[in-house]
Amino acid sequence: MKTSLITTSLILFLFLGTIFAQGHDHNSDKLTTEFTELIETYLVLKDALVESDAGAAHSAVSQMQEKLENIVEHRPEGDNHMKWMGTYKKIDSDLSEITGSADLDEIRTHFYSLSETLIESVKDFGIEGVVYHQHCPMAFNNEGGSWLSRENQVMNPYMPDTMLRCGRVIERIEP
Repeated sequence: MKTSLITTSLILFLFLGTIFAQGHDHNSDKLTTEFTELIETYLVLKDALVESDAGAAHSAVSQMQEKLENIVEHRPEGDNHMKWMGTYKKIDSDLSEITGSADLDEIRTHFYSLSETLIESVKDFGIEGVVYHQHCPMAFNNEGGSWLSRENQVMNPYMPDTMLRCGRVIERIEP
């Protein structure tokens, strides 16, 4: 009886292992890695805005556009495909708007839209590691603005010259 139970358990374990191995999507792993790289470059953009450096912001946006194009090859399939394609178009549009902006205030306005999209995208598609969703209620004439950061400490990209530490962590997003 004991041998039969062990044998049955072993067969079930091997069967389930085979099913899960077949169902593992390597495309999804590449998407996660490439989406993480996109977020890392977004964080460079955020830091450029904290420093009020339009040149560095434009350089980060150019890198983001390249990374976004790489993701197209490994986009999700099935139900997430349509969600990703809508997200892709929104990110691409926001990056194009920033590219066409010379003024830091205008860049920050488009960064706000980009941040809103990426906050939801990180939740939907996941990345490697932890990011913090942060928010300053006083940005944009008290309308508020959110962004992502790898650090828990707030460094406000919308009002760095007057309110660098204005904001709080809304949530910790992790895999």
